[in-house]
Amino acid sequence: MVMLAIFLFINTLFIFTESITQFNTIDSQNYPTLHRHKRAPLSSSSITTLKTTSKTSTTTQDPIDVLAQQLEEVEKQRQEDKRKEAEEREREKKLREAEKKLREREQQMQQADVIKQREEAAAKQPGGSKNSSEPVGTNGGQNKPTEPAIDKQSDEMRQESATQLLTQKYLKGTKNNDTLISEILNQCEVENCFNKVIKQAVERILQKTKVTSLIKTERKLNSSVEESTSIYKFVSDKISKKDYTAWTDLAVRVKEIMSMKVSANVTAELKRIRDSKIPRSIKNLVFSTKICIKNTKYNEYLYAVGSRELWFDNNRRHVFTRLGGARNGTGESGEFFWRVESIAGNNEFSIINHKYNEYLFVDSAKWDDRNRFAFTWTDDKPVTQNVWKITPDSEGRYFEVKNTKNNEYLFADYDRIFEGTMRCVFTYTDGSNSIEGMWDFINCSSEK
Repeated sequence: MVMLAIFLFINTLFIFTESITQFNTIDSQNYPTLHRHKRAPLSSSSITTLKTTSKTSTTTQDPIDVLAQQLEEVEKQRQEDKRKEAEEREREKKLREAEKKLREREQQMQQADVIKQREEAAAKQPGGSKNSSEPVGTNGGQNKPTEPAIDKQSDEMRQESATQLLTQKYLKGTKNNDTLISEILNQCEVENCFNKVIKQAVERILQKTKVTSLIKTERKLNSSVEESTSIYKFVSDKISKKDYTAWTDLAVRVKEIMSMKVSANVTAELKRIRDSKIPRSIKNLVFSTKICIKNTKYNEYLYAVGSRELWFDNNRRHVFTRLGGARNGTGESGEFFWRVESIAGNNEFSIINHKYNEYLFVDSAKWDDRNRFAFTWTDDKPVTQNVWKITPDSEGRYFEVKNTKNNEYLFADYDRIFEGTMRCVFTYTDGSNSIEGMWDFINCSSEK
């Protein structure tokens, strides 16, 4: 057994040795990778390809990032364009200022040349020599008016600047330049510079807008009473005689200013406008402390009935006109007196009975489908139907009275007579008017 094992071991060792020898003699060209496993050197073209591939792979970005970069570049360009525009505007501004200074300098030089020519002409006259005996500082008897001439020109420029600013103030309805206007006028030494500026501004304003618009703007701006009074001084010279709407607006505004604390000069000017400019009928309507309202068709006066038995109900007192034209038929003449109060311009007013301090109004109560009752409101609670638009006729003598809530005209009925002496007063529900709806507003302030 031992001998057999030794024989097998020797045989196996011989076979292994033979295999190793055969493996070492194999041609190396058939298996190059087993013997020369080396990387070939990179060529220049390979290196370029590799770099390009690497760059492409690293620069691939999110589309949002790309868009953000583009927007950033656009914003930078926009800011640059704005900067260039600002620089261009600044250059143009400096150029205009330089041109303005140059013109002013040329004007001053022209003024100086004119003065010099006058001096030379005066010097050539007998006794006009510079060596003649004259007080010190008179330059040979010829005072130099150079500075006064330039000052006069400057005042005219200030006056024109103030006029332009004031015109824009009332056309645009803004007070932004009030301080500048005041500063310019304070420096203006031209006689009556303020009034001249106001007059020129009013003329220019009325070339572009109506008197009623100017009055509305002035009220909104709440200008100084001196400025407003001066404006209306010249406006009253510009209103057409038959522009009764404008006269009514002016009268209302003049009354408003007169109710303020104003100087004696302002009060005097406003009274002059009231008494010499405003038509009589409109003056009666606006300024009278007590008014008698007469129907022009029947010559009968409007009044609020006194007897409670004749009230429509607890809150509504009937109004009538009294047949025959009497104003004291009931023994209560105060029932015939009214006062009219303006409501923010626009020819709109409240009509208030002087005796009872009650507002004239209309509501849903009707006589029939065409005639709505007119009452005074006895309750202290306010009502919304007490606003009336009072409009002069074409001659400016009489007025239409229209309720603004229902757009209906007040009139005295021709045949509806109560107890033989009281004519019913209605509004037309269809919005029409007739001769029975014309009224005269008479000043009864002195009556008791």
